[in-house]
Amino acid sequence: MSKIELENMVNELYDKGTPPEVIQDLIKSSGLEEDYDVVGENVTEEQVFTKEMQEEVREIIDEFPELEKQVIIYRFGLYGNDRLSRNEIAKKLNTTLERVRNAEERAIKRFKHPKNYRRIRDYLSGNEKTYQAEKTK
Repeated sequence: MSKIELENMVNELYDKGTPPEVIQDLIKSSGLEEDYDVVGENVTEEQVFTKEMQEEVREIIDEFPELEKQVIIYRFGLYGNDRLSRNEIAKKLNTTLERVRNAEERAIKRFKHPKNYRRIRDYLSGNEKTYQAEKTK
């Protein structure tokens, strides 16, 4: 199997929602594990897991009203943006500090809504396990 064939297969499996462990096993069994990389690094389960979570969060945020979406993106420094204070966001979006605060509050409530929380719960519990494992080392 060539590196290109492997990449196509990995992308296809990833798009179908295949668990990261299965994708990692495929890469290992291909004999191309050392050649296969994403942005210059060998693919690890954690990288696949993190990418999946980022995409899930992006999909959730894309469903938010525009102001809430922009406030969350700037407040938490998503998509390569710098983290901004509420004052900086208000100036950037030409709105009041109170509107920014309210939009942030509403957006966080949307994340906590059971529909959205279920979508990211497994990622959060996975990160918690990773954090606890590192903490005990």
